[in-house]
Amino acid sequence: MGFSLTSLVFETINFLVLVWALSRLVYRPLKRAIEERRSAQEKLLRDAEVKKEEAAAELEELRRKQRELAELRERVMRDAAEDAAAARARLLAEAKEDAMAARAQGQKLLASEREAAEAAVRDLAIQESTRIAARLLAELSPRALDDALIERLTQTVRTHVLGGSREAAARRGPPEVDLRFARPPEECDLERLRAAFREALGADPVISSSEDSALVAGVVATVGDRVLDASVSGNLAILTERARELTERTAEGG
Repeated sequence: MGFSLTSLVFETINFLVLVWALSRLVYRPLKRAIEERRSAQEKLLRDAEVKKEEAAAELEELRRKQRELAELRERVMRDAAEDAAAARARLLAEAKEDAMAARAQGQKLLASEREAAEAAVRDLAIQESTRIAARLLAELSPRALDDALIERLTQTVRTHVLGGSREAAARRGPPEVDLRFARPPEECDLERLRAAFREALGADPVISSSEDSALVAGVVATVGDRVLDASVSGNLAILTERARELTERTAEGG
């Protein structure tokens, strides 16, 4: 087969045309597509990197918030524990104070009850003693005791001015005297008392008499709003009150 320049030229032209056509129709679009794809991939990589950085930042922010939340939880728990301890201590102190107050109140109540019981026992002892004393006095010498008490009332009446001036007594009319005897009085007793009241009142009195066994012995005279007590019960009542006051002072001093 012989060499042909024409064929060579033709083949070269065909090759060049083919190269140009391939370059124009295939290589350039393919290169552009590859470049576009590479650009798209680079953009995706850049976006992915940005998202990665954003995700890392969000993760760091989440970790920071978790640390803050953990610190807040610890602080809240610590504060709650401190508050609970303080509340417990306060409640224990209040309970202790309440217990001490209740104990003091109980002791005070017991002391008051003991004092009341002692006072009741003292009163009962004094009352029984005076009752026994009155009975013994009445049984030992009742008439002598009556005479002594009537004489005492007579002396008391004579030493006291009961009616004021004689002119005033005359204007008021006869004075009234009420006598209560422990036993039926004798006529001489009434006359003796009448004379004493006449001297003290400045006028002859109107005397009414009655009996009151509760007096034990003696007599009680009532003139207007004045009462002159010369009875065993009255004197024992005074003695009882004085004995009670003495025992109370003794108890307070002890």
